[in-house]
Amino acid sequence: MVQRYHLPEIVLKLRTRFPHLKLYLREGYQPQLETWLLARELDLAITMVEGKPPAGIKQEELIQLPLALMVPQKHPLQDAAELWRRDRIEEPLIALPASEGICRHFQRELGKRDLEWFTSLEVSSLGLVEAYVLNGFGIGLGLHIPKMALAPALRLVPLTGFPRSMSGPCGSGNAPS
Repeated sequence: MVQRYHLPEIVLKLRTRFPHLKLYLREGYQPQLETWLLARELDLAITMVEGKPPAGIKQEELIQLPLALMVPQKHPLQDAAELWRRDRIEEPLIALPASEGICRHFQRELGKRDLEWFTSLEVSSLGLVEAYVLNGFGIGLGLHIPKMALAPALRLVPLTGFPRSMSGPCGSGNAPS
């Protein structure tokens, strides 16, 4: 999402200032990105941050993003609290892998509320969460991301009282000058 919605503007400014700069963009999950940073295969990663980084990696918070559920416009759910009052949540949950910070934050908070709702369909990106919600596979777990254009047939239901996910750059500090 960062590469699609936020990075192009930054890259344009960088190219103006440094016209010969070469960029190589990769996608990955936090553990992969940390491995690549430590191996000096990356100089900078922008990712969801959870926990303390490994030795040799510096991090800085850019933004805190609120968790949200993604539903079709016509879905009757107006407030997530409606789900929490149910004896059992029947709708399938579409989410990123359980190892991702978004899912860990979500499951941790559900546990504090003595609730269970596990992923029924695991996908590899928030874009795929959106695609599968659009196609009627269930309710998606995502983030409210500034500038992110949600499909007109979808809407977000805020997860009030849930911790925000932190996004920030992680760098090895070993980038060449």
